[in-house]
Amino acid sequence: MYSNHDPILQRNGVRNIFIENLDKRIDQNALHDTFPAFGNIWSCKLALDPSSKSKGYGFVQFDNEESAQKAIEQLNGMLLNQVDGFICKQQKRHF
Repeated sequence: MYSNHDPILQRNGVRNIFIENLDKRIDQNALHDTFPAFGNIWSCKLALDPSSKSKGYGFVQFDNEESAQKAIEQLNGMLLNQVDGFICKQQKRHF
């Protein structure tokens, strides 16, 4: 999955959301396909264990804060692919 590795852009946590409570059957493509309706995705990553199985959480980074907030408001607590619900929260970074 494409990821923007510019450290200056990555420091702005307000465009990043953390998704937890993902069903282990949800793959990278399903996670990514859920979020384009809210805005441009700069990166999307499903956390995997050493055997490449889902850890049940992931991250999505949008190009702006409004897109991230809209995704959180509309998807928080919803079902994804008719399996367990998930929780979206803004990722906060403290330096």
